[in-house]
Amino acid sequence: MTSFRDRKLRLAFSSSGARQSAMGVPMPNAAHDKAFPLTTRAVPGRTITRDETRDCGGEYIVGTKITSRLARYSTPFDLTPSILAAILPYLFGVAAAPVGVPANEQQTITVDATGGTFTAAFTFEGLTGTTAAIAYNATAAQLKTALEGLRSIKTGNVTVGKVGSVFTVTFTGKLAKANVPLLVTNAASLTGGAQSAVVATTVAGANNAHTVTRQTADQMAVTSMIIGFEGDANPPQIYRDMALNSLTLSVARRQKATATAEWIGSMDVEAADGFALPACYLPVPIYAEDCRVTIDGTIYTEDLDSAEYTASANILSGDSAFPFDDIDVYALEHGDRTSGFKFSIYGSQGDALYALALAESIVPVRFDFGPAGDRISIIAPRCQVRLSDSPLSFTGDASKSAIQIEAVPLFDVDNAGTTPDYVIMYNDQTVAYLQVGV
Repeated sequence: MTSFRDRKLRLAFSSSGARQSAMGVPMPNAAHDKAFPLTTRAVPGRTITRDETRDCGGEYIVGTKITSRLARYSTPFDLTPSILAAILPYLFGVAAAPVGVPANEQQTITVDATGGTFTAAFTFEGLTGTTAAIAYNATAAQLKTALEGLRSIKTGNVTVGKVGSVFTVTFTGKLAKANVPLLVTNAASLTGGAQSAVVATTVAGANNAHTVTRQTADQMAVTSMIIGFEGDANPPQIYRDMALNSLTLSVARRQKATATAEWIGSMDVEAADGFALPACYLPVPIYAEDCRVTIDGTIYTEDLDSAEYTASANILSGDSAFPFDDIDVYALEHGDRTSGFKFSIYGSQGDALYALALAESIVPVRFDFGPAGDRISIIAPRCQVRLSDSPLSFTGDASKSAIQIEAVPLFDVDNAGTTPDYVIMYNDQTVAYLQVGV
């Protein structure tokens, strides 16, 4: 028989972000369709309170009784757009139906000339570049090579076709299903004809956009998860009534984006009879190069050293979570919810960003995870940006100066229905998240 220490622990979850229909009602086994790729394997811990009865001298314990019990589970994992999209709605609690028609952006370049050259420039999310001279009668392959040489596009992110004098540029790869700016051409070196290279959008890039906002109800959305050992003859276990208490998302230069989710739920565990743990899901993680920070309209790409977002529901786990006559939770209600950003961005006291933070300005802040067409964006329309207690640090091999910033989302009292921060998730899912698990 294989030893347990040789077996791999797997966590099965709902890849579509499904929820339970009610407290105490775990989702059907089939709703747990993906195996969660944890970076550190663990099973839920326990928070148990006991009442002790002691003798008259207070020295010897005569008896004990459990008065409450909770499951607490911390799940660290490498970020992917799909996993983050499945998890975030549990924290916020409201997920709107998706809008949009998925499509890859297509632009045409119509060249009207009999000689000479033109150039094409592309600026996107803090990166810009201009091609070398392109012949008026260049082939589709030659234009593709020129465009892929731009840092704002890179290899594998466009295809090019040509009919007559019209090039069709389709954005693919990491720019697939992204709404991107127009290419900008310079036709000054073209000769003959109209001496022009006109750019037009024929198909606007888009993906399903899911908006996630904070709920007004006290009760958190709850889900279930199934945890078991690969190859174990015994059935895995269902942990139900799991509410997402906090989530920390982090990214640092040249590294994978990571996350840690903390769950609180019921210790009333059930056996998932007849359930086979799904094969391990092996997604492509998000790397720093696909993350963006935008502060007051300025996109920080090359100067971003590290960034973090932390949000907590501060779930009440004291007396209010437990019924009068039982030891297991019957309500997992949020407390005073908190969230905030931390950014390390290359710069010094002479920079506009430093002055902005020194003045503790209230500006929009946005933190993007993943490539533009498959992305999770955390948006705070009114954010107080301020310097950390240690406002400057020196990082990396070159000991570059970096501004250390905190950003706190603020509620907008003048706009009813808004929340301090919200999420837009761009992905291929066609139904709303937080659907009742089926």
